[in-house]
Amino acid sequence: KDLEDAAINSDVAAINSEYATINSDHDDDGLDKQQPDSKSRPSDVANETLKEQRMSSAFPAKNYGQMLAEIVQDLPRTYSQNSSFQTQSCREAMKYILQMFVIYRPDIGYMQGMSYLAGELYLVFGSEIQAFVYFANLIITKPLFRAIYGNRDILNPKVLKRVGLLRSLFRANALDLYCHLSKLGVTLETVFIQWSVSMFGLLVGPSDILNLIWDHFLTLGEVSIYRTAVAFLMLLDPKLRYADFAACQKIFRGRHSFTYSQIVAAIENVRLNVEFRFELQKLERREASDDSLFEMAADTDHDAQ
Repeated sequence: KDLEDAAINSDVAAINSEYATINSDHDDDGLDKQQPDSKSRPSDVANETLKEQRMSSAFPAKNYGQMLAEIVQDLPRTYSQNSSFQTQSCREAMKYILQMFVIYRPDIGYMQGMSYLAGELYLVFGSEIQAFVYFANLIITKPLFRAIYGNRDILNPKVLKRVGLLRSLFRANALDLYCHLSKLGVTLETVFIQWSVSMFGLLVGPSDILNLIWDHFLTLGEVSIYRTAVAFLMLLDPKLRYADFAACQKIFRGRHSFTYSQIVAAIENVRLNVEFRFELQKLERREASDDSLFEMAADTDHDAQ
């Protein structure tokens, strides 16, 4: 279990205080202020050391206002056709979770797509604080989310490596469909990003299927994302086969009705070819090595200070 719940929980009270302070400081942004609810959120006073760490010089305060504006703009677009996400309570909870994370990790901040993850976790837990803890841990500890959100350029080398993995697995399991989409000029970059940032919620919405996908990801790891993506592509084959470029893009973003048993069978039928296994293992080893070097450098810097 790699989620450091205790460490983040100990910071929640301080973040709440920072959250209220910064919201009031940016009242002139023309955005709604959200004061923490004293009944459901800790109200301890933030300690100055933590405050300095969170609001470091690497993240100028003016950027907070810009990110806050992006969060508010993105909320109505997040699962816009799903009533569960469009309630006032859910929107406020999502806004709270995302703003807290911007304060907690200003070096990462907010990027488009995070609202899907925040909304899904809030619906599961029903608690802003608990959803925030898991949200922060997933973004920080899971290589997939670190690759997507650890760089301002979402099509960064780590993401492109993962798109290459998806392409390899797709080609090995559905060559005809792969060739058809290639002839249309359809690439997998957008598909990978849209589906992975929402954990395929864009395709199935809140459901037992979405819970299954989350279970696979948390227990089996990142490999489940590629198998699930290829499974969905194969299930969508009848629609994609006769679609043009524009229609394909609409299909990738649309909501589809699949049964639980269909999804389970489709995922089980995805064969992990040798090339895919080799490249995935190579990527995991390289990123694990990079993480070790980063931690060693951070420890050395800490000791020097």
